[in-house]
Amino acid sequence: MLKISSITDCVIHSDQWFAGRLSKLTASEFFNFMGEKLKQTGAQSYIYRKVGETLTGIPSRKEISTAATEHGHEYEPENLRKFMEVMNVDFIVTQKLITEKESKFGCTPDGLIVISKSLDELQYQVQTVEAKCPGYEGFIKLAMCKTVQDVKKVSPIYFWQVLFQMDLCDALVGWLTIYQPFFKAGRHKIFKFNKMELAEDFKLLRQRKIDAVAYFDEVHDYLIGMPAYEGPKLNIKLD
Repeated sequence: MLKISSITDCVIHSDQWFAGRLSKLTASEFFNFMGEKLKQTGAQSYIYRKVGETLTGIPSRKEISTAATEHGHEYEPENLRKFMEVMNVDFIVTQKLITEKESKFGCTPDGLIVISKSLDELQYQVQTVEAKCPGYEGFIKLAMCKTVQDVKKVSPIYFWQVLFQMDLCDALVGWLTIYQPFFKAGRHKIFKFNKMELAEDFKLLRQRKIDAVAYFDEVHDYLIGMPAYEGPKLNIKLD
């Protein structure tokens, strides 16, 4: 179950949210570790950026506003409302950072559906919801998918993002809702991710999380102990 203490007050895109994600390995970019080799170019670049954030306390990247990001920011709330109508659910949490201080991981699901609470009400059993509003081509490719494994082939970024969120939130079910507001028909589709049916994918994800932390520590520890110079000294004496 998800600890209530893991649900921070950091709302997406706020200053606190950016600060809370500092040095964390997050759902939106963890796909970099899911290729055939761990230390591929994308993973290496991501680790170097996150180690840099740890050593400086400064974000390695600032959010860049593009037509695609603005489109998503504008229509993702509408996507979530459509999802809630279709599924007849309410959210207890929307777009808040999920993490713990001692963890190197974090995620910001667009929604959490609360299924049950622990007796002490300190933990929730939840389902995660990720809302995406791709462009025409990206939407149609996903809309043509019939299974979650099809989604993995068409958009591994989305696939691993949902699994990462489910794993961090200890969710048995996750949802991916895609929406194209400008289509007059066929503009909304929902995919259900079932943990039991994705056991091998979760097994790989958890191993890569262990490997990613080890990679992070390797780079971080090297820099911490790195001498200024390792070669021979010139031993030049001035008269």
